[in-house]
Amino acid sequence: MKIRPRGLVNTGNMCFANSVLQVLVYCQPFHRFFSELRKHLAGPVVGSQREGTKATPLVDATIQFLKEFGKEREDDIFDELDSFIPTYVYDAMKEKKRFANMIGGHQEDAEEFLGFFLDTLEEELLSISQSLSPKESVKAPTEEPQVQDGEWLEVGKKNKTVTTRTAKSTDSPITRIFGGKFRSTLRNPHQRDSVTIEDWRSLQLDIQPENVKTLKDALQHISHPQPVQISIPTRPGVIHEATQQVLIEALPPVLILHMKRFLYDTKVGDVVKVGKQVSFSPELEIGSDLIAPSKRTPQPVRYQLFGVLYHHGPSASGGHYTLDVLHPNRELSERPRPAWIRIDDELVSDVRPEDVFGGLDRDDRHAYLLFYRRLTAWGPSRTN
Repeated sequence: MKIRPRGLVNTGNMCFANSVLQVLVYCQPFHRFFSELRKHLAGPVVGSQREGTKATPLVDATIQFLKEFGKEREDDIFDELDSFIPTYVYDAMKEKKRFANMIGGHQEDAEEFLGFFLDTLEEELLSISQSLSPKESVKAPTEEPQVQDGEWLEVGKKNKTVTTRTAKSTDSPITRIFGGKFRSTLRNPHQRDSVTIEDWRSLQLDIQPENVKTLKDALQHISHPQPVQISIPTRPGVIHEATQQVLIEALPPVLILHMKRFLYDTKVGDVVKVGKQVSFSPELEIGSDLIAPSKRTPQPVRYQLFGVLYHHGPSASGGHYTLDVLHPNRELSERPRPAWIRIDDELVSDVRPEDVFGGLDRDDRHAYLLFYRRLTAWGPSRTN
């Protein structure tokens, strides 16, 4: 990708949205998909799908935003382009009720905005896919096939049967880029194991435990069996001790890790920020101990970090968001040289890797969302 870095103007507490939009610009599968989609939509992009029930204002705005972001300077010199206001996106947000609380000039949660943004794009893309002919369909990275609601018996180790349930999973370009799956197993000595397959778009990491000091520590907590108490319909009033374990059933091309920094404190009676620093590295390996046995690979699944979205300040109700992003070709040369840049609304600056990965104890910013792209193929090992 040849992208000239650009800032986005903060029109009033919109840094949460600006940071998310910026990292999506540098998310290659996302950028590539919407650039390709633009070729398939007839007529002018903005407003082209707004008639009737198939209105797609956010898809149109995203295409126009990426087009505006990537425009060339007339003199084609290397200087950065001017910052601009992503008006297309802000206007599209006004048409969707779920964004009602995010356009009033108040600071909002960047993770919640990202979820709303991707959910809305998915809904609009599904309406577009129904109107495109098979020849016009636009492909995103292929992952898991569509799964319908259902329940069945699996035969596991020692021919032990397991009841498996899965919720309906929507097959969309957004899911194929960002969507993963959990395999949650409930074990009760008095019943067969119960397995639920659950979708996720970001991995939520509990960073509160004292022994969590690194990203790897937080990931290990996902697979720890947790004690739960359950009741059985055939034995009303009797509480049974059971365990629940969560393992990864599927990993996406783009892995979003969400450090849970904003939690409700019963002593305070309000949401507070967890301000501890958690270290992370340029590459991440997802080992077999986190993956469901039937999906394990011979080698760990490797990811490369390309974006870190930070929250600044001690309070959960305010603060500021900035972004470090790995530019894939900073010098826009024929031989790409990745390099880190720092984006703070309109301000864009070059930074060293040690500015991203070191000196956390002296920093008032805290990593909140981490964006990784997969380097190795995903799929279970095969035996002859």
